[in-house]
Amino acid sequence: MFSGRLLQGGGVKKTRILPVVVLLSMFFLGAGAFVFSDLLLVAPKPFAPRDLPAFYTGGFARGSGGQLEGSWDTFDSSNLFSPSQARNTQNALMPDGAFVSPQACGQCHQSVHDEWQLSAHAISATDTWYLKVKELFAVEQGEASVRLCAGCHAPVALMQGEVGLYNKESTSSQAGVSCGFCHTISAVHGGNGAYTFDPGRLRRHVFGDYLKNSNKSLGDLTSQWLVNTRPAWHQAEMQSELHSSGKGCQACHSFSINGVAIQNTWQEWQDSSFARQGVTCQGCHFTKNGIPNVAESGEVVSGVMKQSLYFHSLGGGSTVQAPRAEKNKLTIREAVKLEVRFQQGLEVIVKNVGAGHHIPTGVSDLRQMWLEVLAFDASNKVVFQSGVLDNQQAIPKDAVVFHQVLADKTGQPLTRHDIWRVKSILTDTRLAAGEARSSIFQIPANTQRVTVRLLWRDVPSQFAQQVLKTSASSIPITVLRSWEGSR
Repeated sequence: MFSGRLLQGGGVKKTRILPVVVLLSMFFLGAGAFVFSDLLLVAPKPFAPRDLPAFYTGGFARGSGGQLEGSWDTFDSSNLFSPSQARNTQNALMPDGAFVSPQACGQCHQSVHDEWQLSAHAISATDTWYLKVKELFAVEQGEASVRLCAGCHAPVALMQGEVGLYNKESTSSQAGVSCGFCHTISAVHGGNGAYTFDPGRLRRHVFGDYLKNSNKSLGDLTSQWLVNTRPAWHQAEMQSELHSSGKGCQACHSFSINGVAIQNTWQEWQDSSFARQGVTCQGCHFTKNGIPNVAESGEVVSGVMKQSLYFHSLGGGSTVQAPRAEKNKLTIREAVKLEVRFQQGLEVIVKNVGAGHHIPTGVSDLRQMWLEVLAFDASNKVVFQSGVLDNQQAIPKDAVVFHQVLADKTGQPLTRHDIWRVKSILTDTRLAAGEARSSIFQIPANTQRVTVRLLWRDVPSQFAQQVLKTSASSIPITVLRSWEGSR
């Protein structure tokens, strides 16, 4: 133990009293700070609401004087974010930076952040295909109308009042469906983006933003110390039954316009054997191995391992735009099975063996899965074909397609994903969870060899040409399953 020095009557006398006092003081100060941290952790830090930008109250009229169509144009004056059904507990626009950045979360949760960054969630607000449709919607129906889309595609931008066609969105609002957004949803009231965001879940300390990717000011350092002091509190703030049960997914993965369920993934899951067996959305989409409800160990915090971890892999149907597009191809491929046999002609059976919802699901008026069948004679000449793309890269009408076709009020198919015009579903030939469907092809008697391929494409040829302004041939086609055999 170090010795102190006490001045007495012009002399110096060694003593051990001072070090003991210092150590005891440090102990009581530390204990006091530990107790005081409880008070700091629960002290809310309210936001100063952001002023409404000029375009925000511009109404829904477009240049030609048109109005929003159908039953969803009722403006809810009590909700600042209408026509989206999203809300926040303050019913106010949040300031720029109200949501913690994914990079800040990644400072501790690096592996989780890296997985999320490869998902379609990470690019939902900046995906160029989404922006093309958003522009079409805004031009036709007015800038304010795109808040309907933003509730799910760009929730941070929506809550910060930055959703429009011409306004510049901040860097933070471009994070898409981010960590800070998902983990601050406090309630879900149904589909169509009907969630409530609670900003208080992210600002719990009086000294500042403990999650902010900051300059390491004294306030931020203190706040981070408080989180490390009480990690269980932080965990409780960021997790809820909404996240563990998959209920939080319903808000955006269940969407209807004009009474037409154009995206019904949540209900598809609820009707499946997966739901009855307790396999939630997270049970498949938050794993690395893709095996439902099988716990996997991983690094929950840098240097800290956990035996059961949500990996935030978020596999989906995007085989082009999502950063994890190649992994998504594998995910879809593993979800389907192809069986072929010569019986009453050529019987081809396609099974949905791995998805707890329809295939395709989500934007299923865009995604296409279909069968391509070719029969050859002894000279290797094609004597029968089905599902071979025409010169415009369109799928022939007589092909076996697993797809959904939406129609407007005149009964015409919607080809631009202009879903605000939908009035009915013309056809829905998708495969439900666990469903197997048989198709019979009458091939010629002189057939010697047959090839069958189950193919996938993210968007139809018309959408590529009309909306993306690109050649349909530039949209990749994925071979999910293939078969070849002789008669």
